[in-house]
This record gives sequence, C-alpha cells and structure tokens, in this order.
Amino acid sequence: MSKVRNLDILVIKCHLVVEFVLNQFIDLAAPREGLLEIERFSFKQKAAIVFMLEFSADPVFWSNIDLLNSVRNKFAHRLEVDRDEIDRMIRLNFRDFEDSEWVANLTEARRISALKSITGAMCWYLLGFVEGISMSIDWQSGSVGGE
Repeated sequence: MSKVRNLDILVIKCHLVVEFVLNQFIDLAAPREGLLEIERFSFKQKAAIVFMLEFSADPVFWSNIDLLNSVRNKFAHRLEVDRDEIDRMIRLNFRDFEDSEWVANLTEARRISALKSITGAMCWYLLGFVEGISMSIDWQSGSVGGE
C-alpha cells in the first residue's frame, strides 16, 4: 500500500487487506475446519464472527472496523469517499494529537498516510492473534519445534 496516493483506491485496498486478515483469523480460530464458508459472508458478518470467536480487541478496533466498512460501502454505492468519516476515524486513532496542526488540518496526503497507519495497526493486531492461535494449534498437535 506504500505506493497508493489516491484515497479512493486506498479505501478499497485497506478494506480488502483487513478482510483478508479477518478471514485468516476465522480460518484458524473456528472450532472446525471448513465449518464456515467465509467467502459467502459480508465484511460486517466476518467481523461479527471474529468478535464471537472471542477476539478481545479494544473498542477503538471495533469502531475502526465499522468506520472502514461504512466508508468502503458508501464509496461502492456513490463512487465518492466520505472524508468526514475518514476524518472521524483519524481523530479516534490520533486522540492524543487532536489539537495538533497535523490532525486539525487534514489534507489528502495526511488522510492517506493516517489511513495506511490505522489499517496496518489493525492488521498487525489481528495477525498477532492469528500467530498465537497458530502456535497454540501447533503446540496441541505436538508439532512445535519442527517435530
């Protein structure tokens, strides 16, 4: 995503990347392999499944999920990015800097930079849990340490 300089395209890419990581989480955390045909579920439904599988993220994570999905859906139906919602997402994640010039005067470049950072943080947060689940499965099956 480092080369994306267009907010419209970035919204779609961020949504797809987060959805991919949600899929990975569901694949590993679901009680039985193949139990869910996750490709049939919407982004919102996948997020709900991850929540039900006891992913204990903080409220900001879930707000980001909802806002990203809302921005992407509005873009898909109106072909226009809702910058106000992106700005809300940025302010939610950069609360400590809300009074700073950077957050007060959000330019397109700043929105792009912030959205990339927020998406990266969301994915790394989820991937940490995915890695933990994977290690737990390996440990339970006795395949830890290359056995």
